[in-house]
Amino acid sequence: MKHSLLVFLLLFLAVSVQAGQREKLDETIRRAVKNIEDLTLEGPHWNLYAHLGPPYVSQYYLFLQWLDEECAAFDEEHFKSLLFNEQHIDGSWSAVRDINRESGDLDSTVQNYWALKALGVDTSSKVMARARTFVLKKGGLEKTTMLVKVQLALFGQYSWKTIPKIPLALFYQWMPINDGSFGQWIGPHLLPIAYFRKELLSKDLGPRFNLDELRISERPRREERKSKKAASLSFMDTMLQRQQPRGSWGGYTVATLFCLAALQDYRVAADDELKNRIDEASERAFKFLERMYLRSGEAAYRGVTMDGRYWDSALLLQALHEGGKDSQELISAGRYLRSGIDENTGGFCFGEDFWYAPDTDDTAEIVLALSPLSKVEKSFSVDVDRASQWLCSMQNNDGGWGAFARNNNGNVLLRWVAKDFEDSADLFDDSSEDVTGHVLEALGHQGFHLDSSKVVKKAVRYLKKRVHPRLGIWYGRWGVNYIYGTNAALGGLLAVGLPNDDPVVVQALDWFNGVQNKDGGYGETVDSYKDDSLAGLGQSTPTQTAWALTALVAGGRAKSTTARKAAAYLMNELEKRGKWVDQSTVGTGHPGICYMNYPAYPYAFPVIALARYRRALD
Repeated sequence: MKHSLLVFLLLFLAVSVQAGQREKLDETIRRAVKNIEDLTLEGPHWNLYAHLGPPYVSQYYLFLQWLDEECAAFDEEHFKSLLFNEQHIDGSWSAVRDINRESGDLDSTVQNYWALKALGVDTSSKVMARARTFVLKKGGLEKTTMLVKVQLALFGQYSWKTIPKIPLALFYQWMPINDGSFGQWIGPHLLPIAYFRKELLSKDLGPRFNLDELRISERPRREERKSKKAASLSFMDTMLQRQQPRGSWGGYTVATLFCLAALQDYRVAADDELKNRIDEASERAFKFLERMYLRSGEAAYRGVTMDGRYWDSALLLQALHEGGKDSQELISAGRYLRSGIDENTGGFCFGEDFWYAPDTDDTAEIVLALSPLSKVEKSFSVDVDRASQWLCSMQNNDGGWGAFARNNNGNVLLRWVAKDFEDSADLFDDSSEDVTGHVLEALGHQGFHLDSSKVVKKAVRYLKKRVHPRLGIWYGRWGVNYIYGTNAALGGLLAVGLPNDDPVVVQALDWFNGVQNKDGGYGETVDSYKDDSLAGLGQSTPTQTAWALTALVAGGRAKSTTARKAAAYLMNELEKRGKWVDQSTVGTGHPGICYMNYPAYPYAFPVIALARYRRALD
């Protein structure tokens, strides 16, 4: 009798605990959904402005001086204060601050030091002295990346002879090999650099812009320009034609700054008609730059280098739907996403001024966001079907997907032309595990299955080949890093019918057990890109914890201790802070080179993870 009573009490206690956890889960999801609803909308969509860090604003300020352009909106004191507050103890700056890293990088430190000097900060101050010591310890200006050296050369601080020549003919589309043969992000930047190098373009702006104190060796002599411009009118016409509707080149601020410098220089020799075209293009470009760098909400002065409203909106729309919002309430946001479709392909893009370049990752997430809405408004299903077919057509020969193009993996000639820029960006748009996983997840929700689709079978083979040979996980090209890549790959594989007892699934899920932090969360340092022994290691962040929990739920482990602890971490963080905040970098533009902070991520991914976890417990 006593034994039966004890069993009853234990069962009653267990049921009560589970009920309490479910109640807390429901309340957490409700609060998180409300946080999304409270975000400021830019029309029927969200734009939280992903950013790459204040060094890009330093670059912007320096170029304003080079271009002799005044910007009344630029708050110099605010920017100086921001840089002072974000300097590391060793004198360096990171592009994006990361709680896992105590030191910054050379490029960011040079850019910020340079901007502060131009802003009139005394070079003998502690801030500047510490930064100077760091730069010299890292090898000085001579060790900066090629993209920074281009900027240094424009200011007369570096020799153009060290910058590779880029044939102007590379930018004519009738050429069999042209800049479109590189990754989508390369051409807009190489275009003006080709002009700079051809013209040996530089200006001497005086001592505030001189960086001799950051050199290991003596400054080389400045090259003399040719008196006659070598670039043809047709080349400048090509540059003007490539400007996007909102004023950017390629959608990128850095490319836009470079193109402005080239156009301003060529304007001196232009006729009145061309001068008017250049002036009109410049006005639109400056408006784009000011909006990105200075008028971007909470991300102002944080280095917003491109607009990502479609990506943000797709993720937040998914989160609201997963969090229980009625589809009818989400129709206006869905219609906005539909307005961004590329009518020629059926694909979708990242944000404004990327309309010319639909990409597979955004399209996959928008398919997932719009699919539930087709039950309310049937016309959504037409766009979802078109987008799904376009995704299939974009599969690479190896079975994976890149972001913007098919089979964009270069050749010997292309790699030779741009080899010196490998330290500044990924040159090609190869297949990646995370994009492939996202595409498979989208296709899986549209009925594509491993048993019946050749596209899916080919992609599954690709992902199985790309498993890390020692760790049994997947690399993340566009998010940090193995946590992101593994969640994406698993999500795709399981969505198209790979069973969760498949060995590649089991070993990846088991890996999550081994890298969970004591607080129940997950985190990963960006240093894992250079040292895979750091895979999955770092202080916990809501976003990376959400990715791990999503993978565990998809793999059938929602009721595991690991999943319960991850969910508890997310619930506790929201309770403590009122909202989820990532204190570590979780996004990347170019792994090992530059990283991105996505403010939308901690709003969206934890809601998706907890909502799926909650349903899996029933």
